Amino acid sequence: MKTTYKYELGNPVNDAMAPMTPGIHAGVEIGSIKHEILSPSSPIKVLRFSFVKDGMQFRYTEFPVNEEQISKWNFRKSSFEETVARKYRDLGERLKHIYVAITGETRVKLQSNNWDDFCNEYVELIGSRFQGKRFGIKVVYNDRGYLTFPERAVQPFIVPEDRIDMLKINPQYDKVLIPKQEEKMPDSENTDEDMMMGSVVGIDSAEEAPF
Repeated sequence: MKTTYKYELGNPVNDAMAPMTPGIHAGVEIGSIKHEILSPSSPIKVLRFSFVKDGMQFRYTEFPVNEEQISKWNFRKSSFEETVARKYRDLGERLKHIYVAITGETRVKLQSNNWDDFCNEYVELIGSRFQGKRFGIKVVYNDRGYLTFPERAVQPFIVPEDRIDMLKINPQYDKVLIPKQEEKMPDSENTDEDMMMGSVVGIDSAEEAPF
């Protein structure tokens, strides 16, 4: 078997998309929602969302709550149990908020003791319903200087595009300027997502959308 390829000099091709900038973006599409391995060097499985617009991409990743790692923190303002409960609450709020923005369904039942089962069912519940839809999203920096969604879904960070006026930047909580190195917080009870398996992940069907 022989092909028609030739040895020749060529220009480098960069297929990578530029990262999305912090702030509010309209006309954003969801490229994919996957439960997948974080990276070849870190085999933990995460829930990953890909948002795209005009050659830019924002990849948002949810990690399972790492109770073992949290237990090693130096607790000053809250107990281990309170911190773990808050992590599960915040994660559930964020994922329900995204689900509601995509599907329009404010009541959903999804709960599992197993992170992988939870993620698989979440992806299955949404299915392909994000396809052909456009959204408004709010992208901010976390304390480590990585682009992400806000830690709490008390105020919306993703909405259908025709409701983008609901998205607001709150200067007190939403960081749209990258934190200076000296301002970045060490690993403690105040940092956001940590890795590995948690105990219970749930979305309460009795709660309305968080906005």
